[in-house]
Amino acid sequence: MNSPAAKTAVALIVIGLLITWAAWPKHLPPADEANRVLHPDGYSIISPPGWTMQRETEAATLVDSNHGWLKLEPAKKGYYPPSLNILVLPNPPDVNELKVKQKFVDGTFHGQPVLIRGGPNKKYWSYEMIFKDQDRWFHLSLSTPDYNDVPTSEWWPYVNSFRYEPEKAVKQIAVTRPTTFHFSIDTAKPATTKASP
Repeated sequence: MNSPAAKTAVALIVIGLLITWAAWPKHLPPADEANRVLHPDGYSIISPPGWTMQRETEAATLVDSNHGWLKLEPAKKGYYPPSLNILVLPNPPDVNELKVKQKFVDGTFHGQPVLIRGGPNKKYWSYEMIFKDQDRWFHLSLSTPDYNDVPTSEWWPYVNSFRYEPEKAVKQIAVTRPTTFHFSIDTAKPATTKASP
């Protein structure tokens, strides 16, 4: 232990532990209704303080895999930042496949049936819920850098704050898929432009 290499190794371990401790997520304050964020499509959730929101509306999405989404994450990301995501599913899910192949189990959320799954997902602990609220299917997921029994944790008031109020949706103009243009230039003739459907 008196060798320079051993002292250096111990110093590096201590520094690494201090950095990890400083960057690790701290306890969450109670969920505050003043921090509720509303998606233009009418669903909302309380954001932890100091977090940022990204979103895409149903009208603006150009993919078929969802009808819009909302993502919350810390403004200061740190080491393995947690995130809270809401995805609007385009179609009702295959419940049998979710249960058999993806290991979702039955539960309740806001007094309604829900499919739930929790477990490791790469470097994170993932907690997921798939449920129908009125006319839409939602996939709500929380990713944290360590194990969480979410329904008994400080995360639950945030997850449980989800609301879908379609009367609060903002009317949007649908966006059409972009058209691809191909240009060809013939030096012997004037330039022409062709548009593909």
